Amino acid sequence: IGCRLQVTGCRLQVAGCRSQAVIYIFVGTLVVKVIGLNMGSIKSFEEFEVWITAREITCMIYAMTKEKVFAGDFTLKNQIRSASTSIMSNIAEGYESQTESVFIRRLGIAKGSAGEVRSQLYAALDQNYITKMEFCSLTELCKKVSRQIACLISYLKCCNK
Repeated sequence: IGCRLQVTGCRLQVAGCRSQAVIYIFVGTLVVKVIGLNMGSIKSFEEFEVWITAREITCMIYAMTKEKVFAGDFTLKNQIRSASTSIMSNIAEGYESQTESVFIRRLGIAKGSAGEVRSQLYAALDQNYITKMEFCSLTELCKKVSRQIACLISYLKCCNK
């Protein structure tokens, strides 16, 4: 891209770029992602990649639970729908609070809900309500949203000062 990155602690300086660079720090690893938005320019929760992923999960869960065999299990259907909706709703509610501590807390709840959906997918697979392919696809999306949430939490705690 032609950018020059300088990392000092948790501060990142970018020279020669129009984009804002966001860093995600994992144990022993530095991952840099250059994006066109920084936290200051995001105007609504719908702009977050993490919320878009959560919405995709919710759409897939609703479509999957409309199938006749799954639709008959009202308890699991309602629980997995509620958990998937909770992911996107907590991201939105946390952002709209305009308080960093509330946003981080709500992101933690959203991450927990992603784990809940993954667990419920095992129950759906074990009952033959979904195919192995559906299970794998949704499980990977849930893992993706969990990683995105973890990265956003790390960014907010460390780098959004």
